Amino acid sequence: MSKLSVFISSSGDRSRQLAEFLCKWLRGVLHHVDPWMSGEDIEKGRRWFTELFGTLEETRIGIACMTPENAMEPWLVFECGVLAKTLSGPEAHICPYLLGLSKAQVGAYAKRLTGRDFVKKKSV
Repeated sequence: MSKLSVFISSSGDRSRQLAEFLCKWLRGVLHHVDPWMSGEDIEKGRRWFTELFGTLEETRIGIACMTPENAMEPWLVFECGVLAKTLSGPEAHICPYLLGLSKAQVGAYAKRLTGRDFVKKKSV
């Protein structure tokens, strides 16, 4: 059984920390999932554009880690646009993961997607 490739996009420190957490969590909990981050998984000296699109050809799920600091950052907007254009079909999913902002605070490109707000639940 081949692993399910999950593309995780981030831009900035807090977003990167969330993306790294998601990568570790996915690898530890869902062993059939292979998370991929451009900042971590493109080897130094490689052509990032070729690596990025090569990975996207095999990907059916994309997660964009969004924070107030990066919601309109060019790199995140670029990766979300590439995900939206590249991932297609009924099995393709693009999920904005919102940390510290609401859907109303993100750009038009992300408002069209179903996202998830990260809310820390207080213990009772």
